[in-house]
Amino acid sequence: TLSLRGAPARAIERITLADRVAPPDDLRADARVAFITGDLLALIDDKQIPVAGTDAVFHLAAAVSGECEADFDLGMRSNLEATHKMLEGCRAMGSQPVFVFASSLAVFGKQPGRPLPDPITDDTLPTPQSSYGIQKFIGEQLVADFSRKGFIAGRSCRLMTVSVRAGEGLDVVGSARADGRNRAELVRVGKVQQRAAKPSTVYTLRDGRQIREAR
Repeated sequence: TLSLRGAPARAIERITLADRVAPPDDLRADARVAFITGDLLALIDDKQIPVAGTDAVFHLAAAVSGECEADFDLGMRSNLEATHKMLEGCRAMGSQPVFVFASSLAVFGKQPGRPLPDPITDDTLPTPQSSYGIQKFIGEQLVADFSRKGFIAGRSCRLMTVSVRAGEGLDVVGSARADGRNRAELVRVGKVQQRAAKPSTVYTLRDGRQIREAR
């Protein structure tokens, strides 16, 4: 079941998954689950998503932090252009769907001589220090403005750490451990601590390749 806008929970009748790869067998076996494979921007342009009659959209697709630092254009396309087009697709439906946007704690970052407050709260001024963090912050502002205009009912969630699904197309370690900023986020309830990663840490990818992180 799912409750939207504080209304009583309703049974979920249909879930449409959009991804570059097919979902695992257990999801594919569920009669309530439909899936569309392909590039997200192409699917939106072809009007395959969002599906007509959708009550809620969970926008989780993104290029991860390390990818965005290595390939600026990829980050702009995946994290900014795709988010904007998905919002426009929801606007075109005219039904003000709930739109849940997966943002990130990367909207916060240390500046010289200006340490982050402890703890970080919803009122803390975002100070992104990476392309990924900036793209996520812009996404939050788009969600806020589309909500203000009444096109969607937006919700932005600043996620702490994301477990990226394994499989085709995953070539870069997506966590903050290897994003070029040499930082790792240790998260406790209501508090964020940051520490530098050890120099010359080596991460082994699933295909056997290694990436080395150094100060």
